[in-house]
Amino acid sequence: MQKTRKMKEWITPDTWQAIEERRQLKKKINDSRSARRRVKYRAAYTETNRRVKRKIRTDKKAHVEELAKEAEEAAQKVEQRNVYKITKFICGKYSGSRHAPIRDKQGQLLNSEKDQEARWVEHFKEVLNRPAPEV
Repeated sequence: MQKTRKMKEWITPDTWQAIEERRQLKKKINDSRSARRRVKYRAAYTETNRRVKRKIRTDKKAHVEELAKEAEEAAQKVEQRNVYKITKFICGKYSGSRHAPIRDKQGQLLNSEKDQEARWVEHFKEVLNRPAPEV
């Protein structure tokens, strides 16, 4: 079973086409029975592989440059949240928004958003609505 990978949004359609071409050449190498054809396909695969890697490198560099411009614009507008988010993304430490599973008081997972919001309301009412401390 082949693993499905998440497509990178910064890779251009032209690069995806080259990747598909490389995939087809790899299949031809594996399917060919003739040693001469295999050598011919392997040479074509090597060249295509170099081209794909070069294209991916340029695509990623362009994407990072675009993110850097966005960060500069956000910094000029004093939007520190966006600057920080883009910087973390460029550094590779960005994981997006994680939604940790929320459990009710009995330990059961809450699946619906409405139930989760109700649990948060309940939690903060308990935490924040305490009697005044005695002096």
